[in-house]
Amino acid sequence: MTKKITSRKDILVTLFDEPVEGGESSTDYLTKREDNQGLLKDPLVLSILGLTALTNSAYAIIAPFLPFEFKQKGIDQTWIGYIFSIYSVAVIICSPIVGKMISIIGRRNLIVFGVCLMGCSFIVFGIISNLEDKNAFITLALLNRFLQGFASSLIQTTMYSISTNFFPDHKDAMVGYIEAITGVGLILGPLIGSGLYAIGGYKFIFFSFGSFFVLSSFFIKVVFGTNIDAINTQSDVSGSNASSTRSRRRRAMTDDFMPVAGSTLID
Repeated sequence: MTKKITSRKDILVTLFDEPVEGGESSTDYLTKREDNQGLLKDPLVLSILGLTALTNSAYAIIAPFLPFEFKQKGIDQTWIGYIFSIYSVAVIICSPIVGKMISIIGRRNLIVFGVCLMGCSFIVFGIISNLEDKNAFITLALLNRFLQGFASSLIQTTMYSISTNFFPDHKDAMVGYIEAITGVGLILGPLIGSGLYAIGGYKFIFFSFGSFFVLSSFFIKVVFGTNIDAINTQSDVSGSNASSTRSRRRRAMTDDFMPVAGSTLID
């Protein structure tokens, strides 16, 4: 008897409808792919994406206005590049450290500290804009910007940790969503900054945005429950089992099936 193959899904269902030992059928696999779309309705996912967007907007919020501030103070424009670059330097240096801190301090505590530190650094940025001494302003601006990068690494590294551990069956989708929302945050930053600047001027950007971060830090433990800090062992085992299952499935395909040369299979 000949079975007509009409789509890629039909091929997968025909080849893998019977689950391998310890694994799942292709129908279950395809269902999981469809479930990825439902992630955006999960409150935890929305919280992760929202905080990620907010954190990345903090990176770019000063981009339209810092050159004018430096020009008014008579500071060489070259320092603007250093101000932005040191943020990324901090992220590179601190992210691996934060990864090791997660199991010691806990995810929720790291997020709270990161959000609060980000807010405080913005407020300090507004304060130091009153300095007339160029060297003191540049030094404190670089130090403050480094702290912002450290705060960003605390938040974003933890967001990735939650995503990959709490959603082990949707890791790829979660990473894709986070990367996409990172771009959204970078777009929103200058727009938010422009709005705040129109309302209250240069210093108002830092005081208002910083205060928002500080106030938000008090609600982090409400948004992210205690289970966020208690999923390492279970998810690691699940991830290991999933990896083993995929390996067995690949071996089964190699051993039991010949390549499909046409659009039909002979039963």
